[in-house]
Amino acid sequence: MRENSLENIKIWEGVFANFNEIQDTENIYEGERWLASNLERSRKIIDSEGHFTYRSKIAKDYPLKMAVLAALESKVKISILDVDGGYGKNVMEIQSTFQDIESRVELFILENVKLSNFYRANIEMPKNFKFIQNISEIEKSKTSLDIIHFGSVIQYFQNLKVDLSSILQTIKPTWIVFSDLMAGDIETFVTVQNYYDSKIPFRFVNFEELNKLVGDWGYKLFVKEFYEHDSTSVYFPQKGFDNKYQIGNSMNVIYRLHD
Repeated sequence: MRENSLENIKIWEGVFANFNEIQDTENIYEGERWLASNLERSRKIIDSEGHFTYRSKIAKDYPLKMAVLAALESKVKISILDVDGGYGKNVMEIQSTFQDIESRVELFILENVKLSNFYRANIEMPKNFKFIQNISEIEKSKTSLDIIHFGSVIQYFQNLKVDLSSILQTIKPTWIVFSDLMAGDIETFVTVQNYYDSKIPFRFVNFEELNKLVGDWGYKLFVKEFYEHDSTSVYFPQKGFDNKYQIGNSMNVIYRLHD
């Protein structure tokens, strides 16, 4: 093994008060090693025709915060709907991230009656959280919705086109966020998800079909990234499917209503 291999390099050395105490190597960012390293990395993400090929990801998490940040830039107060949002984990993260946010955000969580009642009885919810059982409740409240979030949920819609269109027909938010979207360059198909002793219908979607469906409602694709599941994920790799049905990752996708 070479003496200057990475395994033998001591990365950190010493504790100092300021830069003047360190005798650094001059022009390291103009040297041959740095240039060669950058060239090697660039060739992995840019093809010979100058096209960017890197599969970018912003985080190993849902991108709802990004849409919230964008919405708050243009409005003093915003409203968010989390579809099948459970006990509110996704919107609780909004509360814990943004400062003085409770007075600026109205949060709706669409859940079934049993779960909603269970969470109300067992979890102390912030005052700006509201559980609803039907999308029409937002319409009746005359709330102008800014963001709708689908967190790993549309794969369970019985009829994706009908169900999604019904939601967008009732409320038309400025931003649509799909997190952990099971979509890709595949044929749309339905499979069975085994959950302990239960069997659940589960849909994988051709992304361009979904993109057209959302686009037909006046939305423009704003962010598209790959969602990275952790090493314990049961979804990947997908060795049980033929290659034409496999996706390497799920997606995080954000749409904005086109002016």
